[in-house]
Amino acid sequence: MYYIAKLAQACGLTILIIEFMRKFPQLMDMRVFGAGILLFVFGWIILTFLVKRG
Repeated sequence: MYYIAKLAQACGLTILIIEFMRKFPQLMDMRVFGAGILLFVFGWIILTFLVKRG
């Protein structure tokens, strides 16, 4: 479970970094930004509430 949470966080950050570099002078697409944030928060919630408390 720990590695799944860390993988979700890494994927979320990777999505944000790639989208930022791809659209640098302009703003990011809000859907891609939301997907990256959602994936990162999903991993953080798993790590915080399921792994660390168990």
